[in-house]
Amino acid sequence: RNFRELKVYQKALDLAEDVYRFKDQLPKLKSWVKRPIQTVGYVYLINISEGAAKSTNKHFKTYLEHSLGSSYEVETLMNLSKRLFQLENKQIVMANIEIQKMLVALIRSLKL
Repeated sequence: RNFRELKVYQKALDLAEDVYRFKDQLPKLKSWVKRPIQTVGYVYLINISEGAAKSTNKHFKTYLEHSLGSSYEVETLMNLSKRLFQLENKQIVMANIEIQKMLVALIRSLKL
């Protein structure tokens, strides 16, 4: 498996870049929100790429599930940013939902 060819990886790479830029819009003193947002933005990528290197679909699925979990973290942190700081990025929200759907479809397609 070549993770670079996975559309979900390519979308997640774009999302990570958007999330990284978004965190700079948060108030300077709110590092307790910035750090998790920045972290989950690239954890997506790490889990997809690392999972693709595994020799079995079962292991790959586990890493994709971790990536899906990270997508829910992104969603939660974006909701929190909107509530606390009135900061919203609809592009990130929509891309995140699309990636969630792609991950679910990929997980379901794997033959174990």
